[in-house]
Amino acid sequence: MPFRKCPQCDCRWPGREAFLADPAVALSGCQVDTDNPRGSALVFDHKVAGCGTTIAIPVRHFADLYSGPVHKVNWAPSAKCPRKCFDPKNLDSCPAQCASAFVREILQSVLRITATKRP
Repeated sequence: MPFRKCPQCDCRWPGREAFLADPAVALSGCQVDTDNPRGSALVFDHKVAGCGTTIAIPVRHFADLYSGPVHKVNWAPSAKCPRKCFDPKNLDSCPAQCASAFVREILQSVLRITATKRP
């Protein structure tokens, strides 16, 4: 069973490493569920001729990329929240120490991994 299959063109990636290394796969966003951060997803675009679909992958598939603290307090949408999680296209890290912060850190890890792709 592959790690992921493109629902549009049926392209298959055997593992997460192959998926992230594919130059036709681009991280395009993050859907943070501020009520249930573990239910968040990373969003990728499959940029290959004849496809162009968007693939959302649950953050749990990338959880091992982060070993830091997971905060219990949810600051969203209080005054302590910079609201980065409310913009699905915002790929920046977040300084808030809240329950959703680990999702933003996983996002940063994936960005570092995908930055090593060759065009």
